[in-house]
Amino acid sequence: MRAPLYQVVTFASHVFHGNPAFVLTLDAAPDPSLMTGAAGLLGADVLAVISGLTDSAPSLHFFTPNGPHPGAGHATHASAHVALLRQGNNHDELSFRLPDGGLRPVRRDVHGIAADWPLMDYEVTGRGDQI
Repeated sequence: MRAPLYQVVTFASHVFHGNPAFVLTLDAAPDPSLMTGAAGLLGADVLAVISGLTDSAPSLHFFTPNGPHPGAGHATHASAHVALLRQGNNHDELSFRLPDGGLRPVRRDVHGIAADWPLMDYEVTGRGDQI
C-alpha cells in the first residue's frame, strides 16, 4: 500500500522540540491490523489515520502498536495541520468524524490550529486557595 505519511511536531515553536505525531492519509477506511502494524513499524506511540479527506467530515482514527486507540490530543492537532494546510485544502475549518460517531471540530486560529475538546467531568474541592 502506498499512502502519504507525515511526521508533524506539535506544541512546539522550534524544530525538534514538542510532541511528534505520525499522520497517514487514506482514501478508504483503515484496516486496524494493518494500521497497528504500521504504528509498530514506525515506532509511533500513536498513529493518526485520516480517511476520506475530501469528504465533508473526514474520518479520524488512532492506532498504537497494541491496537486501536481512543485518541490523542497531539495527534489530533497534527491531523488538523495535515488536513487544513498540507493536502492542498483551502479550508479554515472542518470536523473529523471519530470512531464513536462523534465530531471533533478543528480550525485555523490566529495562533495556529485550534480543536474543540469535550468538557471533562469535575468536582469542586473547595481548596482553590491552596493552589
